[in-house]
Amino acid sequence: SMALAAAAAAAVLVSFGAYAHTARDSWAPPRDGTVKIGVIAPISGPYAVLGGSFVKAIELAIDELKGTKYRYELVVRDIGRDPAKARAAIEATIFGDKVDAVLGGISLIGQVTQPYANKARIPHLCVCTVTSIGDGRYNFTNIPVPAAEAKLWVAEAKRRGIQKIAILPQNYPSILNHVKAVKAEAARAGLEIVFEQEYGPETRNFAAMIADARAQAPDVYYIEAFPAPLDALGRQLAEAGIRNLASVVAPSVSEHPELFEGIWYTDSNLADPGFRRRFEAKFPGIRFATHMMPYAYDNFRMIVHAFETGRNPAVYLRELTTYAGTAGTLSKVRGAGNFLSTPAVWTIRNGRPELLRN
Repeated sequence: SMALAAAAAAAVLVSFGAYAHTARDSWAPPRDGTVKIGVIAPISGPYAVLGGSFVKAIELAIDELKGTKYRYELVVRDIGRDPAKARAAIEATIFGDKVDAVLGGISLIGQVTQPYANKARIPHLCVCTVTSIGDGRYNFTNIPVPAAEAKLWVAEAKRRGIQKIAILPQNYPSILNHVKAVKAEAARAGLEIVFEQEYGPETRNFAAMIADARAQAPDVYYIEAFPAPLDALGRQLAEAGIRNLASVVAPSVSEHPELFEGIWYTDSNLADPGFRRRFEAKFPGIRFATHMMPYAYDNFRMIVHAFETGRNPAVYLRELTTYAGTAGTLSKVRGAGNFLSTPAVWTIRNGRPELLRN
């Protein structure tokens, strides 16, 4: 009858909405025993420090696999200097190479990948701070969320007796997300933002900005940018005799970390120091970008574990609520799309990142 047909259609719609056991989630193990994992990152260009270390961390993870049921093959795509060109690389990887899963680095790429992963019904794990990418269907993020970074940053600022903050951030989505969270947390803690000015990726002359910020007599200068503007700003602050600097993440990706000697900043908690030692032994001379690498390594391991269970890997990731990783224990609400973790406080000592306190 029409009523029965309508009820059946409604039932199908409901189960689609809940991503229950429907054709949408049907899954068959790889026929030839090989799982192809797309790795999409900016390996060259302005984000190369992040993208390059992201890929190297995954290469270390694949080298360390032992006794797996399936073979795991990486399909690496460099989106280069321009994240706007990511779409073509993502389409080629998902629909051309027909990968079984995607690992992504940086939010600009993750936002473009999200709908393609949903369309292809393959899991996508992203080292992305834009939490909306993690829809909990096929897309999941894994990195400390801006609110977690902000909470720790403000706690450390208070511990140091800081009251007045000047904020000098590059205009870039993930950086501005950090700034927004820090400002909200600072307001709750009764700290005052006395100066704030954004700048673009091409900015190299900060003299006027530094003078205007200095006029407000801040206790600390919060700076966050990608390497080229960051290092120009760091050099000009040093020339101005300003050393009371703090950040989220940025110093760990600087091309000249010696400019930031003694700075304090929040970044990923490297719970497994052996991971860094193994990486530096395998890739001598390659920068260890703490911000990306534990999560890239863990994301690969989580994808492998998802396939090795013999279940639909996306369903496995939806239901996963905790994971003991190289950056500490990750947690996720069942069905949610964001793996949560707690950052740590770092400093630059003798020109390299060093964990101050967990």
